[in-house]
Amino acid sequence: MLSKKNILEVRGIYKTYYVLKNDAIYLLLAFGLKNKSNVENFTNNVLKNISFSVREGECLGIIGANGSGKSTLLQILAKIVHPDSGTVNSKGKVASILELGTGFDINLSGRDNIYITGALYGLSTNQVNQIIKVIIDFSGIGESIDNLLKTYSSGMYVRLAFSLAIHVNADILIIDEALAVGDISFQNKCIKKIHQIKSKGVSIIFVSHDMQQVQNLCDKVVYLKNGSILKYGKPTSVVSKYLADSSNQEIKNEAISNVTDKAQFTFSNAAEIKNFDLTNRFKKSTSSFKFNEDMSIVIQYTINDKKLKKIILIAYIVDVYGNLIQRFDSKKLLFGEVLKENIIDNKMTLTFKFKNKLRAGKYFFNVYLDKVDNNNNTEQVCYIEYAKEFDVLLDSKSTNQFGYIHDNYEILKS
Repeated sequence: MLSKKNILEVRGIYKTYYVLKNDAIYLLLAFGLKNKSNVENFTNNVLKNISFSVREGECLGIIGANGSGKSTLLQILAKIVHPDSGTVNSKGKVASILELGTGFDINLSGRDNIYITGALYGLSTNQVNQIIKVIIDFSGIGESIDNLLKTYSSGMYVRLAFSLAIHVNADILIIDEALAVGDISFQNKCIKKIHQIKSKGVSIIFVSHDMQQVQNLCDKVVYLKNGSILKYGKPTSVVSKYLADSSNQEIKNEAISNVTDKAQFTFSNAAEIKNFDLTNRFKKSTSSFKFNEDMSIVIQYTINDKKLKKIILIAYIVDVYGNLIQRFDSKKLLFGEVLKENIIDNKMTLTFKFKNKLRAGKYFFNVYLDKVDNNNNTEQVCYIEYAKEFDVLLDSKSTNQFGYIHDNYEILKS
């Protein structure tokens, strides 16, 4: 029985998945006939004793590393999967955006999918007729709405799914990483809409790896680790705990399992990167930055080949999953060329200076040095992957940590 103020109550949820010796065992499990001889090995509980509540008009964030149980929990809340034990009580209509395109038929058009999914949410044809123009307009898909879904890009999928979910008058909206697929302008549009429907009393369950979005949208946050709730409470304290844990080797290895150390590769002795660093506005080396703080990537290199006249220096910022966040390129300087004549004693320091607009989290930067021949063909000389690790701190006062810098950077030589 729900309390008067709560729209969702989760009490003592457990969920376990089994690895079976053969497919025939599924039939035994269907009739409740299971024992250790039927099962090759037992996994750990995917979810263990999960309990929390959500009030009307409240946004609950769920965060945690990959494999922590977030998606399974959302599937249980959306009543796609049943828990082994425990209860989920809710009132009103539940709409969900889980795995990309879940519930859509790729052999039908976007318009047909709106009518079918609308019916699954309990809407009549006349009710869908009243909102279909708003759904299409918000999605921005335009004439593609009458194309088959199998021709849609992932961004178009999420635009349609999100637009549909927020217009079916749900009482509870479940969102699983949907905003990570859309472009920046659509993300901002969705966030604004989430604030609007939240102010009208719609409750939201929001899962994301973007800690700034979690901070800005959520009233409470659940931090899952290995299937259990490690921390539950106000966004600032829970997110801070998660970010602190993300510095630990266990989570770092999970996020960047293919990266263990800085990796340097040299293909030519024509030039070489001698040193690199991250500095603040006081030109002091540091590994943590606040939002809107001055940052500089400082790279020192030498020229060994006297015949070499032109080089290009490039730096990339990547996140812990290896995704490219920002590119800095010396092509912006001197019409794409760093000239040997500007190099004193074969040594040069090049600095990419910019205002930090990155979202809270952990990042790395990579450095590349290319040489340019007389025909303006480029050839890679050397590069360093994961040259240095740094953190962007959560800014509880800011609601617009953008996550991108674009071309708003200076190039300094010394």
